[in-house]
Amino acid sequence: MPERRRASWSGLAAALVVALWGGVAAAVPGIEGADLRDRMAALSDAMAQPANAALTARELLAGSGLERVLGLSAVPPAAPAAASPAADGAAPVDMQVLDLRLALAMLAQSHGAESNQAVVEAQSNRAFPALVVRQGTATLDDLRLFLQHYRLQDDIGGAELLLRVPVVVWDGAALALGPRDRLALSRPDGAFLLNFGTLTVRGATVAAVGPRNVRIGSFIPFVATAGAGIVQVDGGRFHGLGFGKTAKFSGFSLVRNALMAVRGDSYVRDSHFEDLISVTLHSATGVAIEGNRFQNFRGAPVIAVRSARTRVIGNLFGGLIRFNSISLSGGSARSVVHGNAVLGGEKVGIAVRNDSHGTVVTHNIVWRRKGGGIAYARSDCGVIADNVVMDNRQKGIEVRTSRDTQVRGNTIISNKSAGIWVSAQDALSGTFLEGNTLASNGSGVSTAVGGNLKLVGNDMRKQFPRFFNGDLVTQSRIIFKNLEGATPLILNSEGQLSDLQPSGVCEG
Repeated sequence: MPERRRASWSGLAAALVVALWGGVAAAVPGIEGADLRDRMAALSDAMAQPANAALTARELLAGSGLERVLGLSAVPPAAPAAASPAADGAAPVDMQVLDLRLALAMLAQSHGAESNQAVVEAQSNRAFPALVVRQGTATLDDLRLFLQHYRLQDDIGGAELLLRVPVVVWDGAALALGPRDRLALSRPDGAFLLNFGTLTVRGATVAAVGPRNVRIGSFIPFVATAGAGIVQVDGGRFHGLGFGKTAKFSGFSLVRNALMAVRGDSYVRDSHFEDLISVTLHSATGVAIEGNRFQNFRGAPVIAVRSARTRVIGNLFGGLIRFNSISLSGGSARSVVHGNAVLGGEKVGIAVRNDSHGTVVTHNIVWRRKGGGIAYARSDCGVIADNVVMDNRQKGIEVRTSRDTQVRGNTIISNKSAGIWVSAQDALSGTFLEGNTLASNGSGVSTAVGGNLKLVGNDMRKQFPRFFNGDLVTQSRIIFKNLEGATPLILNSEGQLSDLQPSGVCEG
């Protein structure tokens, strides 16, 4: 990124601090609800301002005064980008033209053929060529050179390359996009970028451009990494990508073949995504999505399926978002969702589902969703801690069919339904609620076949008059003399219990 522009953006960030948040007291955990609400509203407004389009998530969050609430000071800074071992940088760059249907057939081996024919039919060149990087580490200038060499297109542009044919990066090869590079993928021509090797993006822009494709109107260009491919992004900008209903063509995707050995780490850091369907991980282990800005999505901004140890940290979500902002499912176990600000949108803000055991959801803000705040379902051994869940139209935190879940230290305020909802639990299952602050929710804690609950140190002084609801409503009298939770309570729908210990399912 040019230093001159970086300096001007930093100055703008400083001005934002004064203009938007200068009159507000320092943000700390335990901040008053009205003050916290003002800060979140100001941050949401700042995201929407065209003048702030160049600001990163980190810059916006730094100006918001919410960093301590988000626990970002406790997260180590992103490590410097490491050179990937997947491509032989010393090898000369070589490219050739192949039928794009070969690359799509390779993709179909692990992720099916759905929508592949739509990609084929979208091509303006009916010979169906793709420019394939076979070896070496190619740059944007290399793409220009080989596009001319093979007479695939004449308009190769200056700083921006308008790509009219698909580009495929072969296993063992790489494509490196650097600062000031802009790769424009032509929608009417059917262009896309498919990576089986290594794709690095450092300060570059990749965007879909042009009018509707006349052959397949639904087609929109995409960036996909597949097989054993690696993708590493720092400071990238991605706009307008993705079509259909598949993970592979969702806009920006990493869809692995679980049987193939991966030779390096993949991550997406400090980047800006707008008007995509989704950033999707499928069967990708240990991927980091950190410090990014997600705005105005057509689907769920972050989706991880069968992707264990995913790290979703310090991201900012805003604008028009009609689905979950963060969705982990299908065995995305032992993942970390930490320090994200989810501002507005529909459905549940953060959803962890279906065998995503041991996932930790901490220090997030979920504010003003038309749905609920955080949902943890059919996944055992979860930790939902130190989050701020506020002003959502449905439940604050929901735990469903999940054993030995810990819900602790959360601030849960002014959600239209239950602050904490526990349901469909095994009769012997335990849910542990400790140190939460509940105020002005539709009800404090509500259950429907909620199993056994252990409540310790939960502050319900401002939750009057509806402390319990659902199966627990008959136990409400117990809480009147214990509104600060000084006396531990172990409850189920039938009354108090003498003891509740973890089931042992989480051991080992």
